[in-house]
Order: sequence, then C-alpha cells, then structure tokens
Amino acid sequence: MAGLIRARNVMINATTSGDNLIISSNSTPIIILGLFLVTDTQMYVRYKNGTNNPVSGPIFLFQGGSHNLNQQDVPYFVCGAGSGTSGGFYINLSTSGIVGGTLYYTLGGA
Repeated sequence: MAGLIRARNVMINATTSGDNLIISSNSTPIIILGLFLVTDTQMYVRYKNGTNNPVSGPIFLFQGGSHNLNQQDVPYFVCGAGSGTSGGFYINLSTSGIVGGTLYYTLGGA
C-alpha cells in the first residue's frame, strides 16, 4: 500500500519528576505517530519538543491511569533533532512515579 509510514517503537520508562528524555536523534526530526503509557501514581504529564517547548498541555492521570494516542500516519508532534532545549521527545512528570509504555515514531523531514 503506497503512502503507509513504517513506524519504529521505543519503550517509555520514566520515573523522575521533571523532564524525562524518551528519544533523541542526531540530525533528523522525530515524528511522533502514537504512544501508550500507564502510571502507578496520580500525576500530570506533558509532552515536549526539547526541554523548553511543550507540545501538549498538562494531562491529568489517576493512579493506575493511562493515556493513548492511537498510532496513525499523521503526526501528533514533530520534534527537532538533538536533545536538550530544542530537540528530542520528552515527557515531563509533575511528580516521581513509574510511567511505562511504548512510543511509535519515525524519522524524517518536518
């Protein structure tokens, strides 16, 4: 089928409050196609392109709660290359806890 994007995946394993780097790329933008996560602690999560650029508002999760962005061919977010203030996909946690899941992405132009 023409036009389908072959997604890669990476494990989400974030435990500390503040910014948690999930994936970075040396020179290619990261295209976020979906994710699934669960938490053991009541908290807010926020998705970020680098440490200074939120791409979502705060998302409240109950203890044992989950958040799902169904995998699709249309990007939810495009994150810059590198890591730190301007690149990489981060999940910011409002408090420490266990957040696990899977991120679906591909690499390419914005």
